Amino acid sequence: MEECQNYIRVLLVGGDRLFVCGTNAFTPICTNRTLSNLEEAHDQISGMARCPYSPQHNSTALLTNTGELYAATVMDFPGRDPAIYRSLGVLPPLRTAQYNSKWLNGECSETPYAPETSSHASSRTSFDWQSGSGWNDLSSLPLLSHSKSGLHPSAK
Repeated sequence: MEECQNYIRVLLVGGDRLFVCGTNAFTPICTNRTLSNLEEAHDQISGMARCPYSPQHNSTALLTNTGELYAATVMDFPGRDPAIYRSLGVLPPLRTAQYNSKWLNGECSETPYAPETSSHASSRTSFDWQSGSGWNDLSSLPLLSHSKSGLHPSAK
């Protein structure tokens, strides 16, 4: 039996659009589709930094109401560079420090684009996780739920 070469790792709905990313035989790709016609891909973009290369690597992603994609996944083929990456939308791309998993091990990390005094403060995205949970291989990546105050670990 032949193994599948494309695993869907990101599947997000935003309005009437569906954003899908798959491993594509270790060359990740993403497409945008409308919910009314899922067979037609409107555009195809690289899935690097948006989707893991391997179906064995964990990932999580969210699409904001302004179109930014936040993805937490590994950035390289061997899976040694875990990161949170912002892309798409109107804000410039932004990622956590390369090869610095200690940066991700804090009690709370927030995206730096929305300081408390910003008019965007109410739409700030934060990633909270339990102290000491580490991201060395993303196997400890928490399940996150979204609320108006940000993302929080889901109850298990």
